[in-house]
Amino acid sequence: LPLLLLLPGSAGIQAASSWGVVTNATYMPELANIIFEESDLKALSTAAKNFAFGLYPLSWTVPRPGHEHTPCVSPISRFGNTSCVTIRPDFAQYWQQTWTTLQPFASNNTVVGVFLGDERLWSGASLINVSYVAQHVRSVWPHALIYINEAQDVFSCNFNRLNETVLAAGSCYPPEVDWWGFDIYSFDNSSFLNSRRTFQENVYTHFSHGNQFGVPTTTGFGGRDAQHKTWNISDFDAACAQNAKLFIDWAAQDDKVAGLFPWHWQTYGPVSGPLNIGLVDLPRCRSLYSAWGAHVRALTQHTPPRGGVVGPVKKTCSAAFKHDYPFCKRT
Repeated sequence: LPLLLLLPGSAGIQAASSWGVVTNATYMPELANIIFEESDLKALSTAAKNFAFGLYPLSWTVPRPGHEHTPCVSPISRFGNTSCVTIRPDFAQYWQQTWTTLQPFASNNTVVGVFLGDERLWSGASLINVSYVAQHVRSVWPHALIYINEAQDVFSCNFNRLNETVLAAGSCYPPEVDWWGFDIYSFDNSSFLNSRRTFQENVYTHFSHGNQFGVPTTTGFGGRDAQHKTWNISDFDAACAQNAKLFIDWAAQDDKVAGLFPWHWQTYGPVSGPLNIGLVDLPRCRSLYSAWGAHVRALTQHTPPRGGVVGPVKKTCSAAFKHDYPFCKRT
């Protein structure tokens, strides 16, 4: 189960999350109090008994017309053949049916909002699509927590994998979405440095109002360095813990960080050495997240998160995007 951990407060860290493949009750059960990307309402009801709130994943995109069975070709050569999506044409009907199912679970706080998925903008959906979806949710569920996660290029570079600009000049991110996050695939502290800089320079400056927040991803998985050598697990454990501390310290000092998203998978890979080392095999890093998670769960078990616009909404955001990262090449 993909998981989040939520910590309330007017400043500093408010939430934390862990997205992993959970196959049994012994894999990091102590870490989270929000579950997302889980559509099994029976599983969410069971989790609710252990003070974990659900963000229901919406299935709101489909392949673009003409590409139901064939990929798009990206103008950016390194992406080649690629998926390309848009909003499903029957979304209004889909949402009405989904809300009918979700209502009793929303009423008892088993489900407290929705997850708009991973890398939907990156794959070709537009911010107009996102706004349309979020408005439908908000129209019947005013305080739903709405969360979206993306690829780093969407916010660091302001384009998607089809070389389409995501946010038009002078525009702001849709006000209906509460939490915004993105992934950075990196095995060193650039995952921290690039993430913090992108949020501060590009994301916060394009929020529509003061009740929108960032959810940085902390890289805690991996297995091979830049030279494709196999990691020493004890060394990686130390690096994972150090990286976690950087993010936790940042979140504690930044009142626009709503959460952390430690992406930890279970260990898997070739016989010659793990391609990905999960927290299950990283005792030092696991201990850090577990202690932190236990503290937060104790504070938030009776406090479900809430979303919704608070305060005035900006119509324009004039800040320029700073996209001088080496991976922001549009060729």
